[in-house]
Amino acid sequence: MERYRNIFQLYAKQPEETVESALLGSLLRQSGHAVTESLVSSLINYHNKEYMNFEEFYELTQRAKQNEITHNDMLESFRAFDTEKTGFINVCQLKSILCEGSERLSEEEIEELLQILNPDSDGRINYECLVNKFI
Repeated sequence: MERYRNIFQLYAKQPEETVESALLGSLLRQSGHAVTESLVSSLINYHNKEYMNFEEFYELTQRAKQNEITHNDMLESFRAFDTEKTGFINVCQLKSILCEGSERLSEEEIEELLQILNPDSDGRINYECLVNKFI
């Protein structure tokens, strides 16, 4: 709980000790939660206030935990595309996934991600390493 309090304090407006609800996604991700924009949006709608205090934020973190993407969920998703069970996914496949999913990335965001992931000379990415970097 102390970690959540410290992160909350970084954003809190004084003297009210509140944070804009619109910042919930940033707060959750900084707290180590792997959340989608749609989950953040539904949590903000559930909260239904412009600002939140620490107790409200903490309650939302607990709700996020119940719905966030787990390490194993993400690995299983990639394994579905890895029909040969190599542990790798082709850059073209990854681009397709990131462009077509419900949480679409822009072409610029995809290119930035690929620079971070550093595909091998065959244009493949070890998806377990990818998941370990982000979740």
